[in-house]
This record gives sequence, C-alpha cells and structure tokens, in this order.
Amino acid sequence: MFFFAVMGNLTLALSILIVCLEPTYLIQKAPYLVGSLGTLCFDLVIFCQFYYYKKNTDITLEEDLMGVKSDAYKDMEYGRESKRSLISSSDESETFNF
Repeated sequence: MFFFAVMGNLTLALSILIVCLEPTYLIQKAPYLVGSLGTLCFDLVIFCQFYYYKKNTDITLEEDLMGVKSDAYKDMEYGRESKRSLISSSDESETFNF
C-alpha cells in the first residue's frame, strides 16, 4: 500500500509539471504540487529510516510484510526459552484438571 501511495504522489506531481511550466499555471497548481512533493519528501525519510534501522533477522518475507513475528523469534528477541523447549523439559507426570 505504501508503494502505491508513493507512486500516486509521484505521478500527480509529474503530470502537473509535464502539462505546462508557465508560472501562472504552476501558481494555480501550487497547493497540489506542495502536497504531493511534500508527501514524497516524508516518504523518502521513511524509506531512509527503514533501511537505517533494519536488523538482519531470520524472519520470513511473509512475516516481514504482515508485521508478524513467529513465537520462536519473539522468544529469541526477549532472551527467553522457546515454548517448545519449556514444554518438553517440564515434568510430564503432572496432570492438570480444570
């Protein structure tokens, strides 16, 4: 979705600049140019932050795109043992009655 927003702002600005470069036309279209080009500047900052703060992780592309982390990754991130290792190491003779 972010990509389409960037492309929409880029095509709007380019379409205004391609039509005419006369000062009166550009003054009339200034609010649209400022809005789309200003948003593109903010988008560029977001892209730079994304690459600057990106960590090398072993999460899958689907998890990265969906913003979901697997349980094993969360446990590794917080320095805990994974749930599977806790279950296998617990006393199997205990029974829980609910």
